[in-house]
Parts: sequence; structure tokens; C-alpha cells
Amino acid sequence: MLSFNPAAYWRLNETAIVPFPNVAINIGSAGADVNGNYTGTAGTTFIHPTEPGALPGSSDGAVTLSGNGYTAPGYMLTPYNPILNTPAFTAEGWFNPAEVDGTLAGPTHCAFSCGDFASPRAGWLVYQSGEGWNLRMYNRNGTTFSLSISGGGAPVVGNWYHVAVVFDGTTARLYINGGQVASGAPSSYVPGTAGGLAVGVRSDNPFGWNGVADEVACYTNALSAEVIAAHYGAAKTNGSGYATQILADHPVACYRLNEPTYVLPDPSTLPVAANIGSVGADAKGTDYPGVSSAIAGPPYSGLGAGNYACQFDGAHGSSSPKAIAFKVRYGPGLPFTPWYRLEVRNTLRLTVCQPVMDSLPAKTQFQQIDADLKVEALLVHQAMDWTNVLRAAEKLGANHNETIGCRRADLFYIAAAVQLGGEQFLTFDIKQTALPKAGGLAVKP
Repeated sequence: MLSFNPAAYWRLNETAIVPFPNVAINIGSAGADVNGNYTGTAGTTFIHPTEPGALPGSSDGAVTLSGNGYTAPGYMLTPYNPILNTPAFTAEGWFNPAEVDGTLAGPTHCAFSCGDFASPRAGWLVYQSGEGWNLRMYNRNGTTFSLSISGGGAPVVGNWYHVAVVFDGTTARLYINGGQVASGAPSSYVPGTAGGLAVGVRSDNPFGWNGVADEVACYTNALSAEVIAAHYGAAKTNGSGYATQILADHPVACYRLNEPTYVLPDPSTLPVAANIGSVGADAKGTDYPGVSSAIAGPPYSGLGAGNYACQFDGAHGSSSPKAIAFKVRYGPGLPFTPWYRLEVRNTLRLTVCQPVMDSLPAKTQFQQIDADLKVEALLVHQAMDWTNVLRAAEKLGANHNETIGCRRADLFYIAAAVQLGGEQFLTFDIKQTALPKAGGLAVKP
């Protein structure tokens, strides 16, 4: 590889242990595939474990979340997984609100949710206000809900509430403290297709909830009224055995929210992924929490004895969750120009040539892109006036390149965004942030 003089070449052979990320462990049947992620500032906007939790007589803790109305600096989010988005479902949890302002008409605070909440909306959520608890369900009809039912009376700050929502495919039911307080049949229901399961916020990040949350569980079936009542009662009579009783009903996700206090590692102390390419340490990498080192690499002799690899959990040390969260908030499909199409397809072909991947997975990627463009869910065809794009690129370069120093391709990308009348520029390349800002675009995510 080095004979080709690559600027950057990371073997990812390092064996240094990478610190664990701040994860909400799932003990349900889906296991680590639906572990959650505490988001915010540890010790400030979320605190765990908070003691005591919802279970009297138990030393088991909970998590304190600091939401703030339309912003949510502290919450737990599990990335999208189909197992959490099923046609019938049950979701339950214990919530101790720290504020009870507002009405069911607003402002409200989202205790937990699972779905897509840009337009069109899908999935479900539970709002809490000074008047009670509100279950809403959606069916991809703009932002209009297909069902909204409320009940439970005015919550009291400092009191624990067992909140459960059940949908059997026909009728939805809302339970507070073991008893049904509302029911109704949605006109139809569509599970989420992109948004995650969130505790303490709506899945797309607004409507933060303030309080202490504990013992959240999700099921792929509708639990009976008797089982819901039994779960509520178990907290008072079987605190030490509560989790065992919940697991007996086979939740796919069960978060005790009692993880030990987390201390965010100093980035300067994290393991380094060495670059042995021509630019050397200027392009070294950093293994952030969520990366596992010293994983057995491909078993090919050409890679050398003792070849290792890195494993990525898809939620930390990766830009994917941020990109998905941005898409959920943004809503419409992202403009996809012929230039972007060429760039993406050529990059995939180069990975086959190098070779980084085989031709079959590359062809699969092509098919997935084309399939998405047909329905325009994530990507939307966007025609361009390329003469004007080139003129805009020249103008950007003339105004900023002597001070910022930007790459030719970056000029082209950002000029295209300006010509489209864009207000936001989505990038995970830190070298690509100065020029869009200079061009009047907000850099996301």
C-alpha cells in the first residue's frame, strides 16, 4: 500500500483500550442492538444514578433529566431499530416530574416517544403537562395525529407515575398508575421508520422533559390490563424483584437507567489511530468511546501476522446518528445533484479498485441509492444551472480562498448550495466548515 504513496493510511492495528461510552444498557431480549445513549452533559443535564428510584425498598437508581421546553439538553436516545417500531406495541415507564406547567394544548413536555416527528409524522409519543398525560399516534398524514387521548389528572411534582401505552392494532389505551384512563381507535397507525426511542424528549429533540425517569420497557405486543396493573403493583410490593417480573413478559427493550456515574474522558487521553501515510501525524485519528480496538481483522496473509481491526457501534465515534437526527428534524429529502451522484458512485467504484470492498456490496449501495431516489425519501433529484454554479464557485474562491484556503471540490459543493438558495450545509468534515459559514450558510449538524 505504501508504494502507492497514500497521504493517509490507517492500519487500525492499535490495541489500546478505548473507554466505554455512556450507554443505557438494555436488558430486554433485543440486547445491545437497542442500547440507549445518554445525551447532554453528564452530571449537569443528566445525572445517573439518582437515588432513590421508583422502586420503594430497592437501592436501584434512576436518571435525572434536565429538559427545557423546546430544547432538551439531557435525555436518553436509542437509535432507530425496527424492533422498536411494530404495528402493535406496549411501552411503559416510571416518571417523576420536576415541573408541571402548561396545558395539554401547550406548552408540553415529552416524557417518552418513538417515531418520526418532522412531516409526515409516524410513531407515537406521550406528552406531560400541568393537566395530565397525552398519548398521540401518527400515520404519515403531515403533522396531524391519527389519535390523541389524555387522562390521569394533574401530576404533582415529586410524585412517581407509572405511565403505560398499549396498542393492539385497533385500540390504543393509556394507563396511569395501573389503571386505564383513556382509550381510542386511531384512524390508522404507521410505526416510525427513522426516529429513535427517546426518554425525556421527543425523538427529534424538542419538548424536553424535566424530572427523574426509571424502568422504561418496550414490547412488540399489547399487554393486557391485568399485566399493566401487575407491573404497577410490583413496584410497591416486589421492588427487588421488579426487573425479573418485567422480563418474564418478554420486553424487547428494558432500561433500568441505573448506570454508574459517567466521567467523560479527556479527548487528549484517548487512543490514537496512527497514520503511516505521507502526511504522517497531521492526519492521525482518535478512537472515541464507541470504538472497540484489537478486533480480529480480515484473515489474509497479505495483511500481515497479528492483523487487527476496529469495531464501531454505529452510535458513538460515528457521524451516522447525528446525520439521522438531522434528517429527522429537517424532514424533506436532501437535494441530490448529478455532481453528488457522480461523486458518490465514483467513490464506491474506487473502493472496489483499491480494493476496500467487493463489487457486490458496491452494486448493492448503487441499488439502494437508486431505490431511494425513486421514492425521494432521503434524497431528492435536484437539477442545477452548472454555469451559474461555476460562477458562484469562482466568486467564493476570489472572496475567501486567500484567507481560508479551501479545496476545489469544496468550492463546488458550497457554490451549489448557495445557488439552490440553501440556508444550511450538512458536513462532518472539519476542513469544510469555514467556507460555508463565509458564504452565509449555517453548518450542521
